[in-house]
Amino acid sequence: MAIIFHYDELNNTVNTVFDDQGELHVVLTSNHARKLSELILTVQEMQSGLRATFFVRMKRLVKGLFLTSQVMLKHGRLFELANIVVLKARLSTSQQMEDGQTLFVFKR
Repeated sequence: MAIIFHYDELNNTVNTVFDDQGELHVVLTSNHARKLSELILTVQEMQSGLRATFFVRMKRLVKGLFLTSQVMLKHGRLFELANIVVLKARLSTSQQMEDGQTLFVFKR
């Protein structure tokens, strides 16, 4: 059974849990889920756009820096997931729950 983390429970142990279990489950409110989804999409764009033109890469870079600063300043606990989103997770899925929250599942 996987451990489910909520926003208030995000801390430096999420990396350890991900390394031990190979997956991580996080439940977020709609506001936090929207920012995390944007961060995931931006990372995917950056990683897949190696053949893009210089201006497209710079636009993505500026967007990524702006989004990262927003996450750091306004949604600080989400930044605990940055290492998993950028380096470790090969697959991330999200699912809307009945109560309006969103469940994110990160897998190797």
